[in-house]
Amino acid sequence: MKTGLMILSMLLTLVLVRPAAGVVLLNQDQALKEMFPDAAKVTSEVHVFTTEQADSAKAQLGGKWTLYQSGAKSEEGKENDSVTFYFGMKDGKKTGVALVEVQPGKWGPVKYIVALDLTGKVTNLAVMSYVEQRGRPIATRRFLGQFVGKTGKNAITIGKDIDAVSGATISVGPPYFEAVFVPLMTPAIFLMGLGPLARWKQASLPELMLRLRWAFGVSVVTALLMPFVMGEWKPLVSFGLLLAFWIIATIFVSIRQRLHNSGQGGLFTKLAKQSRSYYSMHLAHFGIAVFIIGVTLVNGYETEKDVRMEIGSTVTMGGYTFRFNGASPVSGPNYQAMRGDIDVLRNGEKIRVMQPEKRTYNASGMAMTEPAIDTGFLRDLYVALGEPLEDGAWVVRVYHKPFVDWIWFGCLLMAFGGILAVTDRRYRLKVHNKHVETATVAEDKRAASNPRLSTGGKKA
Repeated sequence: MKTGLMILSMLLTLVLVRPAAGVVLLNQDQALKEMFPDAAKVTSEVHVFTTEQADSAKAQLGGKWTLYQSGAKSEEGKENDSVTFYFGMKDGKKTGVALVEVQPGKWGPVKYIVALDLTGKVTNLAVMSYVEQRGRPIATRRFLGQFVGKTGKNAITIGKDIDAVSGATISVGPPYFEAVFVPLMTPAIFLMGLGPLARWKQASLPELMLRLRWAFGVSVVTALLMPFVMGEWKPLVSFGLLLAFWIIATIFVSIRQRLHNSGQGGLFTKLAKQSRSYYSMHLAHFGIAVFIIGVTLVNGYETEKDVRMEIGSTVTMGGYTFRFNGASPVSGPNYQAMRGDIDVLRNGEKIRVMQPEKRTYNASGMAMTEPAIDTGFLRDLYVALGEPLEDGAWVVRVYHKPFVDWIWFGCLLMAFGGILAVTDRRYRLKVHNKHVETATVAEDKRAASNPRLSTGGKKA
C-alpha cells in the first residue's frame, strides 16, 4: 500500500511544474492540521523501500524516482530510498495518511502535502510553498480538486484526465476540444452529405430523405458493426464512424444520380463528362471521411504500456508481442547512445526488429529519446526506451495506434481535392475572360480621355 501511495504522490508532481515567487502558504503543522481536521494527534513513520519496491515504483513512473523531502533544493537530484508518512490518529486508530513532498519547479522548489484514506484514495491536498513567477493557480481549489478521489490506479494524463498549469501560451486541450468541436462539426458533416444533392433554393427535405434513405441505413448498420470488428463496441467510436460512412455513402448516391442524369452514353463516357471541380469536391469530402475514421479509431483503440523489461522478457499489445533483447552502446556523429534491440512478433513469427535509442548529445549533454516506429496501413507501432534499471533491465514504453496514418492520408486527399479544383478548365476561362474584359475597359477609358486616339490621330 505504501508503495502505491508513493507512486500517486509522485504522479501529482508531474503537473506542479510552474507555480508567483517565494510564497509560503502553510507551515508543516498547519498543513497537517488541514489534512487531518478531526484527528486527535498526528504520528510519523519513516519507511525504507526495498529494491523491488523502488524498481516497481520507477517503472510505473516512467523510470525516474527522485524525492526531495525535508528542505531539499530544486537543483538537488539524489534518489532517496525512504519517505516519511504522517498518520492521523483518532481513538487509537489510524484515520488517514499524508506525506510532504518537495519537487523542483522552473524557478525553485514546490512544496506540497497530500492526504489519503487507508484505501489509497486522495482526500485532500494543499500547496505549502512555491518559488515561481506564476504559481498562484496551483494553490487554488479549482486546480487541486482535480486529484481528490483519485488513487494510484487512476490515469493522470495531462490535458486528458487533468488540466496542467504552466507559464506557456494557453491552448485548447482535448476535453474542451471534444466538448465544443464535436457538437459544432456534427451538423456540418451531416449537411456535407446533403449539399451535393440539394438543388439551390429548390431543395425539398422529404425528397432528399427519400433519396438518401439507403445511404443513411447503410451508414447506421456499418457504424454499429465496425466496432465489433475492432474487438470492442464503444458508443463514441460508433458515432464517429456513422459520420464518416454517411459522407462516403452520400458520395456514391451523388455520383450515381449525376451519371443517371448525364444523358446517353456508356459509363466511361458519362464519367468523362463530369467536371474536375465535381470530382475534386467528392475527393475532398472523401478525405474528410478518411480523416474522421482515423481520428475515431486511434482515439478509441490506441493502447500504451510502460513496463520494466529484462533481457528476454516480453509484453503483448494489440495482437503483437515485443521481446526485449537488451541494449548496447552506439556512437553517432554528435551523440552517444544506448540502442535497444526489440523483436516484434505476430502469431509467434518475428516480423520486425525495432531499435529505439536513448541519446546524450556531446555539446549540450542533453538526453533525448529517439523512438523506433513501424508504420503500417492499419496501425503504427512505437517503442521508446525510458531509464536503465539494474541488471540490464530498462523501462520501455510501447504504443499501438490503429489507423493513425489514415489521419494524414485524409489530409492529403483533401489537399489533392483542392489542387484538382484549381485545374478545372472553367475556372481558368473565367480568369482569362476577366483579364480580357479588364483590358478592354482600360482601352476604352484611354480612348475616351484622348480624342486623338479615337480619330486615328487626325483633328476633327
